[in-house]
Amino acid sequence: MQYTPRYSSQLARFIDLLSFILTYPWITIASLTVANYLVLKPDQRSIKTKSLHYAVYGPLLLILCLVLVPFALLGYSLWILICALFSSDPYSLVSFSKSVKRRTQSDFTFATMNVVMGQEVLGKFNNCSFVYDRLKKIAAQILKQEDSLLSNMEGVDQITKSESVISSFPKMDFICLQEVTDRFFALALISMLRKHYSYFIFDIGVNSLKTNLYLANSGLMIASKYPIVKVKFKPFSKKKGWQRAVSYGVVICKLDLGDNNVGILANLHTMAYQGLDPLIDLALTEVK
Repeated sequence: MQYTPRYSSQLARFIDLLSFILTYPWITIASLTVANYLVLKPDQRSIKTKSLHYAVYGPLLLILCLVLVPFALLGYSLWILICALFSSDPYSLVSFSKSVKRRTQSDFTFATMNVVMGQEVLGKFNNCSFVYDRLKKIAAQILKQEDSLLSNMEGVDQITKSESVISSFPKMDFICLQEVTDRFFALALISMLRKHYSYFIFDIGVNSLKTNLYLANSGLMIASKYPIVKVKFKPFSKKKGWQRAVSYGVVICKLDLGDNNVGILANLHTMAYQGLDPLIDLALTEVK
């Protein structure tokens, strides 16, 4: 396995790891605290379970959250320091090199999927089940691939809604994922998918005051069976409100397809909840 972090400086890598260790426990506990009081619809919990959540688990999580605040503040300060002082790539890369020669192919299949794979509060807000359970299920479903290609874009206007729903994935050479919003879940997915995919880019985004207030990355991630030889990330410039805390943008990869052939693959996530502002149109204009 080869891991290429976003920082080339050994000192920056150490501070980055230390910052993560100090901040991530607080982020996780704070997320669980808020998520504890959000309700999935339909709410199938018993009265006893609800009482435990509201009267016991919630207060205990809140106390632990408050205890961890000083460590989180220190970690966030260190994070701002390295973002401001050290140059970095806008992504991290993990590769599992294989000596097996791939058969020549002329058709390639990619899939794009928004997996809402981040802190529990984000999943609960989107009415998704417990994130740590979904993590295993999503990885298992991705690996259940048929050994055939899916080509259904021709005559797409004639495809009915029921015909567009499939129970298992076709063979996928590349997967573009959205809303994989932190390193833990990205690395967990990598560990589960690595036997089928050898190259991954994750933790994609530009960290600056202007781009994301030194907070959330883009949530974009790519899994590939073919080597990723070059990566470029373009952050979107037009955002509003809480969107300014997210490094929304588009990532473009150059892929080595073998036999002196290359491919270009792009993955993006436009701004959610744009309201009356044409933020998605402006973002797509920047992609052009």
